Amino acid sequence: ATLRRTKRLDPKEKYVFGWHPHGILILSRIHVYGGAWERLFPGLAVRVLGASPMFFLPGCREICLWMGAVDAGRVTAERVLRANVSVAVYPGGSKEIFETDPNSKTTTLVLRERKGFVRLAIRNGASLVPVFVFGEKRCYERLNVNAKVRDWLLRSLRIPLIVFWGRFFTWYPLKAKQTVVFGAPIATTNTTDERDDGRDASASDDARFAARVDRLHAEYCDAVVALFEKHKAEAGYGPEETLTVV
Repeated sequence: ATLRRTKRLDPKEKYVFGWHPHGILILSRIHVYGGAWERLFPGLAVRVLGASPMFFLPGCREICLWMGAVDAGRVTAERVLRANVSVAVYPGGSKEIFETDPNSKTTTLVLRERKGFVRLAIRNGASLVPVFVFGEKRCYERLNVNAKVRDWLLRSLRIPLIVFWGRFFTWYPLKAKQTVVFGAPIATTNTTDERDDGRDASASDDARFAARVDRLHAEYCDAVVALFEKHKAEAGYGPEETLTVV
C-alpha cells in the first residue's frame, strides 16, 4: 500500500476523516495502524468509528476496542471529538458495500444524502478531510444476492448480506495494490454562512445550520471527486475509470 498526504495537518486541531469507498471488508482500516499514520500525521490521535452491530458481537467487540475503534453512534463520536481526538468514518456505510464491483470501471459512492458526519464536524469544531482509497474495490469478488432479501436484512437487522471471496475462495484478499490519498482539510468554522449574505435576518437558526451543512457537504463532495481525478493515474487507474456519487 502507498499512503499519500497532500497537506500537513496541525496535531493541535481535530478532524473528521471521511474514507471512501467503504468496500466489502474496508481493509483500508489497517492503514491507521502499524506506524504509517504516525509518520504521516505525527501527534494526531485518531479513533476509527465502527458500525454499532460490531459492538454487540462477542469477541468482535473486544477486537474493535483493542484496536482503538469506537461505536459510530453520535454520542460516542462527539465524546471522542470533545477529548480533542480525531475520528475516521466511512460515510457510505453498509449500503456502499453493495456498490462495490471489482469488475466495473465505475466506482460508486453513497454520499449524496450522507450528511451526518458533516453535522458532527460542525458541532464539534472539526475540519473535514476527504480520503480516497484506490484499489479497495479490487480486493474481493462478489456474488449478486437477491436485492429484496438483501435490502430487508440491511433495513431491519442492519446486517449486510453479501457473498464474496478472495484468494482460494477465502477471505484472504486478492492481490490488489491500495493507494490512500488524504486530501486538504475543509474548515467548518468561520464560514460565509456566519456572515451577512443578504438573506432574511429572521431566518431560524435551524434553517441557517441546515444551509451551512448543505454548503459544506457540497464542497466536500466536490473535493472527493477532485481527489479521485487528480490521483487516479498515479494510483494505477486508467482514464476509463470514473467516480459516481449517489
